[in-house]
Amino acid sequence: MIIFKQISKLFIIMSFLCADTDADVAVTGTGAIPFCASWETTTTAPDFSTVNMAAYDTDELIFTNIIAVTDFDANYAFNITATKGTWTLPTGYLGTKQANGSDSDFLIIVNNITAGYDSDGLAAANSHSAYQAAVTGGAVIASGGTTSGSGSAHGVENASFDMDGKLLLDWDTDIPGTYTLAITITVASQ
Repeated sequence: MIIFKQISKLFIIMSFLCADTDADVAVTGTGAIPFCASWETTTTAPDFSTVNMAAYDTDELIFTNIIAVTDFDANYAFNITATKGTWTLPTGYLGTKQANGSDSDFLIIVNNITAGYDSDGLAAANSHSAYQAAVTGGAVIASGGTTSGSGSAHGVENASFDMDGKLLLDWDTDIPGTYTLAITITVASQ
């Protein structure tokens, strides 16, 4: 009986040593990583009711940080576009501001830039490092990163910028009343 137990233990041990096993298991990941962009913003809506005599005397009123973008990250080259909406104007208004937004009476500038990647990081585009008229068709105001054509494609991390606005004023045509205008920024891959 002892010999039988020893032999059966030997067969059990050998069955584990000589066990039939399947081949190794491997997994391969694949798929296209999409363009991703993330940012945090604060906004300060231009308060047109702050227009005063000094603003009329200088023909303009500047609004700082109407959009402040912080911690901007993108995994590839990108464009940031600003699009002007249409004006809501007071009844009887006959000045240069146009209800369809085709005027040049609201300007924007991109400043206080942190590039987020050496010399190819976020930067003002299309002369928006100085005031440019906001347009209803949208204009690229900032861009950054590089495409794969250069051999070293990249995005940016921890970039930031501010967008200021400037309202142009005329004593003779910018009459009292309610004025409304929206500016929207969007981000897209290049």
